[in-house]
Amino acid sequence: MRVRLLLAPVLALSLVSAPVAGAHPHRSNVDLVNPLIGTTGADPAEYGGMIPSTAPPFAMTRWSPQTRVNYVSRLPYHHDDPAITGFIGTHQPAIWMGDYGYVSGMPGVGDVQVGRSMPFTHADEHASPSQYSVKMATGVGAELTGTSRVGVMRFTFPADASPNFVLTATRAGITGAVHVDPARREISGYNPDRQDSKLGPFQAAHFKGYFVASFDTPVTGFGTSTGTTLHDGERDRTDAALGAYVRFPSAARTVQVRIATSFISVDQARENLRREVPSGTSFDRVAARTKAAWSEKLDRVDIEGATPDQLATSTAGPATRAIHCGTPSAPKTRS
Repeated sequence: MRVRLLLAPVLALSLVSAPVAGAHPHRSNVDLVNPLIGTTGADPAEYGGMIPSTAPPFAMTRWSPQTRVNYVSRLPYHHDDPAITGFIGTHQPAIWMGDYGYVSGMPGVGDVQVGRSMPFTHADEHASPSQYSVKMATGVGAELTGTSRVGVMRFTFPADASPNFVLTATRAGITGAVHVDPARREISGYNPDRQDSKLGPFQAAHFKGYFVASFDTPVTGFGTSTGTTLHDGERDRTDAALGAYVRFPSAARTVQVRIATSFISVDQARENLRREVPSGTSFDRVAARTKAAWSEKLDRVDIEGATPDQLATSTAGPATRAIHCGTPSAPKTRS
């Protein structure tokens, strides 16, 4: 069912809306969404508390570029930060609550480095509900999309750049586990962190966020890490400040990474991967499905009488013809 709204010209829109009837007859309302709205503000009281995440409506896990460490009252992306530090699968429902069971990864070139950051500019960044992309100063390009439980990342590397990928499982003080299987081109493990446990009496002592990261490119080297220390060739480790990494052939120009999540087990994460993004599924196909899921929701509403200014909300610089629509959170199912 579609709903048509007639608005007086003086009404400013802050909720989901559609363009003037007939103005863009073939464009989905999804194309008006700007996920960068609400990501800026130097004063915490002015900060919108949003992130440019990609996922279908009511997804279990959202995927976002990361420019800072997130915790209670702080999200993983801020528009004013100058560098990308990773790409995170987050369950943080709002800025005033903490994350839990998160996992993040970062591409690299040359020597493997834990804690690497890559400068970028917003001119080289594009965000939508179904897809995020950025070209970083190192020449590495990154694209994100996702299903409810699986994030898909596509990285492009400069020629002969010795590409690699570093996965961060846990932070300092949080003990998790990783396992590297080079034959299967996988990194799996768990992260038991639940940051907002301090906000209430329920400790959920046995909680874990499980993950399986699968690569479409052969692995030429691997290891684990604790802090910034690398344990080259190591397949298994249980520790705090924990990570794992893989190296790819120097000739690899494009690498696709699928990361599945679960609150049940590694096996369930692998099953979620098989169901939602089977091996061989292209990045573009996943992004198209996610956009279609948003269109099914947002294109139920038409608006007549809205001016371009009423459809525009700007966070920085010239007005952007966009509407504000962060990926909503919903009660998560155990899967």
